Amino acid sequence: MGANVDAILDDLDVGRRIAIDFGTELQLEIDGVAGRVRSELVGMEHGKYLIVKTPTVAHLGGIGGKLYAGNRVVVRYVYGGSVYGFETSVIDAIATPVRVVFLTCPKVVNERNIRSNRRIETLLPARIGLGDQTAEGTVTDISTSGCHFRIKMHKGAAPFAVKNVIDKDVELSVQLPGVSGELSLLGKLKNERKEEGTVELGIAFGDLDEETQSRIASYIELTD
Repeated sequence: MGANVDAILDDLDVGRRIAIDFGTELQLEIDGVAGRVRSELVGMEHGKYLIVKTPTVAHLGGIGGKLYAGNRVVVRYVYGGSVYGFETSVIDAIATPVRVVFLTCPKVVNERNIRSNRRIETLLPARIGLGDQTAEGTVTDISTSGCHFRIKMHKGAAPFAVKNVIDKDVELSVQLPGVSGELSLLGKLKNERKEEGTVELGIAFGDLDEETQSRIASYIELTD
């Protein structure tokens, strides 16, 4: 990730110094902007301010009007197996030579350890591949070990066959909000259930690499 910043502030009320890297992905909650938006730490002056990338207009629209001096921002990020969160406020936002936002340094930073194999409910659009079949659907819950996937069968659409497919290989493609890049997750189908108009599939992920596990864990923890 680039240069390591040993501490944001010496006097943070967390009992010790908090480490973060330049380039760490952040999630911001900006007063007056619906939902959380993605940013990145790009600089700081010790004890004075943090510099983060301005979230792109592509997934905001009209954010510039909310980046005025004093507006409240809540920052969350994952680092070293823990989730950190703090409240700050906008100092200024500039558009040239690059679009960045200056934030006040926090006085209090909350820390929470990432909980192993935690599962959360979701409604994430995704697609699945099973043999020569593919289908669009929704991930209804997810953890670092697996997920449940729901296919809604539309009238007149080709049926998604799930007979004799337990322990068959599947590939799930999903975009996690606040996490860059689409994830392609390999696993095995562990259970299936048919209800009127829907098929519910339980998927156990295979051995995920450390980066993929971290991206899923970050999404889970930062969604809380």
